Amino acid sequence: MATIFDILNTINNKNDIYGSGCKRKGIDKIDIIPPIDVSMTESMFVVEIELAGISKGDIEIDIKDSILTIKGEKKNNSFDKKRPLTKDEDLKLSQERKSNTDQIFMISERSFGKFKRQINLAKVLYQLDLSSIKTNFENGVLTITFNKKLDYSDSLKISIN
Repeated sequence: MATIFDILNTINNKNDIYGSGCKRKGIDKIDIIPPIDVSMTESMFVVEIELAGISKGDIEIDIKDSILTIKGEKKNNSFDKKRPLTKDEDLKLSQERKSNTDQIFMISERSFGKFKRQINLAKVLYQLDLSSIKTNFENGVLTITFNKKLDYSDSLKISIN
């Protein structure tokens, strides 16, 4: 029987979980890595991911080939520049400040961009009732809950005819 430690090993193993911030073949560029919690009880399997500042319409969840994928984008509607300004841009911005009341950021510490977290469920998938999946997005935390099947076995006895 798979344990919560089997799941945690798949999250911490970079071959199973993408979120290192680097581009891999077939994987979108990742800008931010939201924190994730995975827990299991006798009756439930729960994934919680912190997505503060993200609209639920900007989040996608799917399961394919035993991989639970949560991806989306945290958009920054107030500040688009991620690089230092050139001298020309800085001069132009200084001139615009005199005639424009737009917000100018002196410090921006929040992270924005695309995210993608994946959990390999292969070791526990046989225990989960996929028809029971429930999601809740409240106070910036997305919770995905699976009920466990009432009768599952990690082994099967096969009789010979």
